[in-house]
Amino acid sequence: EAHKTSLFAELVCSNSLGSLDMKDARGLLKEEAKNLGSLILQVAFKYSLPGGKALVVDREKFSKEITKLVEDNPRIKVKRGEVTNFPVDEINVITTGPLTSSDLLCDLKEKLGMTSLYFFDAISPIVTKESLDLSKMFYGARYTETNDYLNSPMTEEEYKTFYNALINAEKHTPYDFDKVFFEACLPVEEIAKRGFDSMRFGPLTPVGFNKKYHAIVQLRRE
Repeated sequence: EAHKTSLFAELVCSNSLGSLDMKDARGLLKEEAKNLGSLILQVAFKYSLPGGKALVVDREKFSKEITKLVEDNPRIKVKRGEVTNFPVDEINVITTGPLTSSDLLCDLKEKLGMTSLYFFDAISPIVTKESLDLSKMFYGARYTETNDYLNSPMTEEEYKTFYNALINAEKHTPYDFDKVFFEACLPVEEIAKRGFDSMRFGPLTPVGFNKKYHAIVQLRRE
């Protein structure tokens, strides 16, 4: 199960809310929303973590604060329980993400007349710092002077070993509704399937550092 808590705004994938770079559409949108008083962004900045040009948050504190603000609002009535359908004789705002139960999904398909509803998300793996060999890693960030990320560089031989272990590892068999991928957030196994060097041109790209590496696995704080 991806959901681990009963908190609102639970981040089940990455703890990054995306770029803050004003040259990026996502960064510009955040700046505009912040200036308009976005509650989500106020809380996100309150519990932000070092993340280079990305807005990275402490996911637990972020969700707890959002939950408290919603529950304490006298204009909001919170009813906990599974929603399997919704009435059509009144206005509804339905925000079921990031994951939706099969019963509600069927109801949405029936009422909206759509046969291609998909809900995309991937879960980022989390590792403890104690499990890492820091002597083989270094702090830094691509194209900046900050030390916000922990980087694990690979030689060509190490990358080859990693690639072969990944594509030959035991695979999760996806449900039917999981078989269509969101190209901007692909599982690493799917990226690896597309070619030997595909990860090096994606999440493991080695560019942006003073020293040349074959590939780099980049970790950020939780």
